[in-house]
Amino acid sequence: MLFSILIPVYNSALYIEQCIKSIKNQSYKNFECIIVNDGSTDNSLDLINDIIENDARFTVISQSNKGISDTRNKLLEMSNGEYIVWVDSDDFVDMDLLYTLWEKISCSGDDAYSFNYTCFGSPSSKLKTIELFKKNGYINI
Repeated sequence: MLFSILIPVYNSALYIEQCIKSIKNQSYKNFECIIVNDGSTDNSLDLINDIIENDARFTVISQSNKGISDTRNKLLEMSNGEYIVWVDSDDFVDMDLLYTLWEKISCSGDDAYSFNYTCFGSPSSKLKTIELFKKNGYINI
């Protein structure tokens, strides 16, 4: 398994469908996606389960609310991929994200990558940075 996509979820019903579909439809298919529902009180969990229906690449765990740090640590412990990709539950990614990362890894073999992303729908659509890291190498949580 090359990539583990890790998604902490808390009350994300407004965004989670677009998030999960953007991952499910990746052009590069060698990934696992682990989702921890951190005690959501909305219908986030139902929406997630409807979208992933029997897709073996996805694992969903539900827990009582423990907060983002605890949830991220649990996600990291559960991951099997060589590279970790963090995605927030209100984010969505380009369908070629993993393929593009795979190409870069194949050419360079680096342990960590940074790339920019844009925040849509916010008053200031600033360019921000997201990081990919090798599980047993570079960690930035």
